[in-house]
This record gives sequence, C-alpha cells and structure tokens, in this order.
Amino acid sequence: MAIQKVDELVHKFNELRQLCYQNFAVRITAIENYLSTLSDRVVDGSVIINGAFASEKISPLKISESELVQVYNDVPKVLFKNSIITELTSKSYRDVNEPIFLENDESGKYWIITTDRDKFFLVPSINIKSNIYKLKTVEKLFNFCGDTPSAESHFILLKPAKVSSQSSGKQWKLEERGILEFNNPFLQLSLELEGNILEFPDIQINTEDSNLEIKKMAKRLDDLRLEFKQSQQERNKLESQIDDLRFEFKQSQKEREKLELQIEQLSDRFNDLNVKLNQFQQDGKMLESQINKIPILRDFVYLQIDLLKVRLDSLENRNS
Repeated sequence: MAIQKVDELVHKFNELRQLCYQNFAVRITAIENYLSTLSDRVVDGSVIINGAFASEKISPLKISESELVQVYNDVPKVLFKNSIITELTSKSYRDVNEPIFLENDESGKYWIITTDRDKFFLVPSINIKSNIYKLKTVEKLFNFCGDTPSAESHFILLKPAKVSSQSSGKQWKLEERGILEFNNPFLQLSLELEGNILEFPDIQINTEDSNLEIKKMAKRLDDLRLEFKQSQQERNKLESQIDDLRFEFKQSQKEREKLELQIEQLSDRFNDLNVKLNQFQQDGKMLESQINKIPILRDFVYLQIDLLKVRLDSLENRNS
C-alpha cells in the first residue's frame, strides 16, 4: 500500500515539474478569441510625436489599462508592432534623485504603448524577461512585490509605468512607476510537493522504501533547480555580453558621427582656404604683371624728358 502511494506521489511530482517548462496552453487558448479581435480595436490613425529631427508614430489600442496588463502577461508579442522601443538616457542611468527620462533606442529594453492619444504606458521588453532581476534600470521604473527577484524567479505585470512625451519627440519622462510581481516556480513546486505528501497520511514514511523514494525525489528536485540555475546563469552571462557589445557599438557609432562632423567642418575650412589661396594667386599674377610694366614706363618717362630737353635747347637757340 505504501509503495502504491509513493508511486502516486512520484506521478504528482512529475506533473508539477512539467508545469515549470510548459506554457499554460489552456490559459492562452482562453484569450485567443479575445486577441484575434485585437487588430479591430486599433484606433483609426496614429498618435504622431513631433520631434526636432523626425516623427515617431504609435498606433493606439482601444483597450483599457487592465486589458493591456492581461495581454502583456499572456501574449506580449502582439503588442510589439504597436510600441516604441526605448532605453534610459545616460544621465538618468547615472543620476539617482533626478527625474527619469527615456529615449528612443532600437536596442532598448522597454516598450512604450498607448491606449489613448494622451496616455502612454511603459512595459519591459520580452527580451529581458529572463535576466530582469539583475537590471538596475528596472528598479528605477518599477516597484517589486512577491518573492525576491532571482535567476529562478519569473514576473508578471501588475501595473504598467506611465510616461509623458517631451517636446523633442525623442524623449519620454517617467510620471509614475509600474509594479512587477515575482514568483519562484521551484519554491512553489516544493510547497505543492509538501502539500501532496500531506494528502497521503497512510504512507509509512518510516519504512526504508518510502524514505528512499522521498530522498530520490528531493535529489531530483535539487538537480532540476541546479540545472535550471546554471542554464539561467549561462544565458544571463551571454545576454550581459551582448548588452556590453551593444553599448560599445552605440558608443562607437556616436564617436563615428562626431568624427564625421569634425571631418565635414575641416573640409569646409579647407575649401575656404583653397578659395582664398586661388584669390591670392590671382592677385599675385596681377601684381607681377604690373611690376613687369615698370621698366617700360621708366623708359617712356626718360624718353619724354629727353624730348623736353631737345625742345628747350631749340627754344634757347632761337632766342639767341
């Protein structure tokens, strides 16, 4: 009898473990019909954010804030095409007490979505879900609740952050923090396992077979936790390296733009100097031409003087 109960407990354990690695198909199926009509609920036209350099468009969704939270938690990918990708500005990342500003960035970690022409919501990008617990910027934009964020924990969105568009059209100001709830599936699995053990009070846990099975299950749980943690650490390490490379690429792009601007300015100065040099050369040729004419003028003057002397001599002779 005890062995049969242990087998049932092992079966329960396997079912609980599977929940950690599969999507909640039933839950997603329940909202598929709701999401299938999502495109019909997009407001005609777009909210145009006019900036000093270019224009950004957001297609607002005709859904409430609570519906936005539900869609994000269930199938966040459908929100991507109606979002603007942003990242904290360098100043907001460094400063602690200053107002938080974000800027448009194709490699950013946050999405801005609107459900109304004057209401803009901020949510984390789905690309950072696995390592969100270690990103310092998240704490600037969201409050945490539930379990302590870790490599083994997952989060759900309880409330999106609220932002406002700035006059530049390229920056956004944080007006109100959002809320993220974290939970640890392995911790929940342990609690579920303990609860299922209590459902079988007639198991002879003092028998050698029962103790052995329980130890095996505990070891399998520890192995799963360790394996999951190691895979998360490897993934987080790779994502951190990718983030560093993106940051270096972004900095190199800025340096390149700066150098191109300096080269353009130097090119303009070179062209100006070239124009002045050509003018100097033309002036030099004119001056040289005038200098070359000086001997001719001198000979002409001497000739006129000699002619005057001859005439004077002729006049003097007549007078005599």
